[in-house]
Amino acid sequence: MVLSEGIDWRVGTGENISIVNHAWIPDSINYKLSNEIRTKTYLFVVDLINSKTREWRRDQILDTFSRADADRILRIPLAKLEIGEERVVTNRRGVRRWAPPSEGRIKINFDAVFDEGNSRSETGIVAKSNQGKVLFSRTILHAEVGTAFAAEALACLWAIKTSSEMGFSEIIIVGDSLSIVKKCNTNIHDRSEISAYIRNIKQEMNRFSFIRIQHINR
Repeated sequence: MVLSEGIDWRVGTGENISIVNHAWIPDSINYKLSNEIRTKTYLFVVDLINSKTREWRRDQILDTFSRADADRILRIPLAKLEIGEERVVTNRRGVRRWAPPSEGRIKINFDAVFDEGNSRSETGIVAKSNQGKVLFSRTILHAEVGTAFAAEALACLWAIKTSSEMGFSEIIIVGDSLSIVKKCNTNIHDRSEISAYIRNIKQEMNRFSFIRIQHINR
């Protein structure tokens, strides 16, 4: 299992992630808890999530973990849709080292989950400074999404739009959809089913003094 640059820290249902045994906490040594928990009542990450609102049980987390661990957990974006793979790292072998951007630039990772049965998708976005500090994380739900291809294009678009809203001027956008990355980096007019999204992405790119969209393997 490979831990990619930030986006793999999003939690799905949490039913299969052991709070103590699995590596699931970003910015922590070995991605595990840095301190002992105060109670053994909660065994899995699902116990820390309000299943109705799909939000962290904040008070419960603050009462259970050290402040440092609690802050790290509460920064993890939760998947609003209870679908998709839970990306859990169980050892350090094969872990990809995060490559920081140049000083003054922000690296933003995007990913998408597609729910074909309900024609909807979820965008996950995480932004980091060159020092590895998480500047923001965001999840967005989209309705009436026709394909997984469109879901990835939407995720890329919203990564760029959110970066603009945050006032960033120099950014690197990173995603694992090679087709989307190639379409964004070519001057050839796109005629595919997602041409409108690609056109919007290229328009948004003009807002930045520096922008690069690059691919990362899963």
